[in-house]
Amino acid sequence: RAGLAMTLFQTTKRSCTSLLRRTGLAVPRRSFFSPSSSIGDVKIESIEVYALGSVHDWNFYSDEKPLRSSLTICRIRTSFGLEGVGGVTQYSEDDFDHTTATHLVNHFAPKILGQNPFMREYIMSGLVSNVYPTAPLPCAAVDIALWDLLGNASGVPLYMLLGGSRKSLPVQYSSPSFATIDEYLTWSLDALRLGCRRLKYHGFMNYKKDKELVKAVRDYMPPDVYLALDVENRYSFQEALKMSHLLSDLDFDWFEAPLPDRDLERYADLTRRSDIDILPGGNSGASQDLQMFADGCRRGCWSRARFDVTACGGISNARKYFGVAESFGMQTEVQSWGHTLTAAANLHVMLGLGGGGRLSSSHFEVAVPQEIYELGMIDVLKHDTKGLVHVPNSAESHPGGLGVRVNWEEVKRHAYFIKQVGAVEHWHLNGRPTSEASIPPTREPARNIEAHAF
Repeated sequence: RAGLAMTLFQTTKRSCTSLLRRTGLAVPRRSFFSPSSSIGDVKIESIEVYALGSVHDWNFYSDEKPLRSSLTICRIRTSFGLEGVGGVTQYSEDDFDHTTATHLVNHFAPKILGQNPFMREYIMSGLVSNVYPTAPLPCAAVDIALWDLLGNASGVPLYMLLGGSRKSLPVQYSSPSFATIDEYLTWSLDALRLGCRRLKYHGFMNYKKDKELVKAVRDYMPPDVYLALDVENRYSFQEALKMSHLLSDLDFDWFEAPLPDRDLERYADLTRRSDIDILPGGNSGASQDLQMFADGCRRGCWSRARFDVTACGGISNARKYFGVAESFGMQTEVQSWGHTLTAAANLHVMLGLGGGGRLSSSHFEVAVPQEIYELGMIDVLKHDTKGLVHVPNSAESHPGGLGVRVNWEEVKRHAYFIKQVGAVEHWHLNGRPTSEASIPPTREPARNIEAHAF
């Protein structure tokens, strides 16, 4: 009887494992824990922080200096060979951003080392300080890394850990700011040729110029293409109101960031008086303050909610923001512009939450020029010929977590900030220690990368 029971158990186990793999739910091939250890024995042994970036020859604001974009990576390593990665995107003008990296090293690393990485809520609550304001970007880098670690340990993609509402989304291309209308039209045509049917324009940030731009774009684009305008909080209230009426007449899908995100009073007034959907920018103000966000939803400040997973402090907080918006019956358009690690975290939230219905995000926003935002990655997010982006899944051997792999040699080569806190020695699954390669000195960032819109 015992032999028969064991045979039946093994047969059932193999059948279930085969079924799960065929349906796309990967199963870990081996346990990270030995018979004498448990999940409670896992400890965070080291934290590595990298910052790398590039100088753009364009920006979102036609009247300002070229932007410097940077990616700050938090790599958390633990006992038993587990690790997780989180990345956040920053923008600056005169020099590359160091604030997130130094905050992670100086303030967060000492509190995280030695903790159990699966006690995520305990760790994140311990990062809140009563002395200095808690910055959302370093919080997000840690939180996303802990979620990625959990996914890697279980072999389950993050979107499934979050609920798994769907596996793909239409993409939306968002333009940089150009100098002429003809450049916008050329960019639009290139997007259509690549299969994208949703376009968002970062305009001239000038009402009179933008009025001519949106008219030209509507005349140039097929009627079935979704169009949106983003003016990065640059309009007065009267300009925003006039533009909202014009965009409605031109059958645009939405009007984004006409006013500063903290200006709830005027947003509520604008939304009440507009026929087009009004959205906030989603990366400052209410998106960084859950109570302000809830107040904005309650007062009807926006037609749809908008936030970025990194701007609101991580995936754990993003779930709360999503829940607040749903409680007011408001659709959430998650922002996903940024480097691949940032975009992947936002994509998993969009694919995991919202049930895939009318309250879910309608699309995935693609950062262009794409090459700049793929720096330091082995796996990147690309859409198919139908304009759909799918679940990140780099390989069968790496099915869980964010599903995108980092090219660490390229990261170290281009990093302008590198710091490791904690143990230098790491353990593989076989239990034998291996010396980690020494981290090289600071290198010059990638400058003046030649990358066009497509």
